[in-house]
Amino acid sequence: MAHLPTWNTLPDDLKEVIQRNAAKYVRQQREEQANLNASLCEEFSTRGLIFNEVEAGPFRARLPEVDAKGKEKLGVECWTLLEENVGKLG
Repeated sequence: MAHLPTWNTLPDDLKEVIQRNAAKYVRQQREEQANLNASLCEEFSTRGLIFNEVEAGPFRARLPEVDAKGKEKLGVECWTLLEENVGKLG
């Protein structure tokens, strides 16, 4: 995320470097977070904590209206970047 007027003043080659590195390190952070979450879940389970698995289907069924609003607010370019990382939405 960036201040749009400032972002628009940057040269295209610099924008490309920023976008490429942001995507790279966001992916890395998500992988690290997923690994940490899995290890903590395992550790806490051995200590007796019970995790409830939630069926995502009913939640996903309600997302199209939320996604439409998000897409409108974020804009096409941002929404496309989001979908590249999490899969097709709405």
